[in-house]
Amino acid sequence: MALVHYGVKPGIEHGYSPNSSLLSLGRVPADGEVARHLEIRGGAGVLRIERLRMANDEPVGIETTHLALARFPGLAQRMDSTTSTVLERDYGVRLSAGKETIETIPAPPREAALLCTEVGCPMLLIIRTTRDLAGTPVEYGRSHYRGERLQLVADLRPPVTLANET
Repeated sequence: MALVHYGVKPGIEHGYSPNSSLLSLGRVPADGEVARHLEIRGGAGVLRIERLRMANDEPVGIETTHLALARFPGLAQRMDSTTSTVLERDYGVRLSAGKETIETIPAPPREAALLCTEVGCPMLLIIRTTRDLAGTPVEYGRSHYRGERLQLVADLRPPVTLANET
């Protein structure tokens, strides 16, 4: 079996109403980690989007996304919808694949305060790089989620074999 789809669902199946608020949106220089994941030079301009994710108006996660400004000029002014919608509508870029790693970490002070939990409490850190149809990195993100407010869902399917594969 191969992992084909993975999703983070903060309690939606349990009757929670999801919403989010924008914490920050702005240009920053790409540090080494961001540059490596986006395959750009260090110090290049990236748009950093930070959102507070909520379920029934209770904070459950902080999602921070980085996108290369050289590839997406004017992106900050166009963010009137979801990132994937804006990328496809305004830049013709469709997200197709990605890689996520998940680990448990102690809640850092800033994240603990924003998520109304205690410093050091177990928290999930989800690191994601998303690619377009050509395999080029589009976005790099780091998300912090409260473990007791998160449900991870994975759809498992057999790998697809193409007719011309032997």
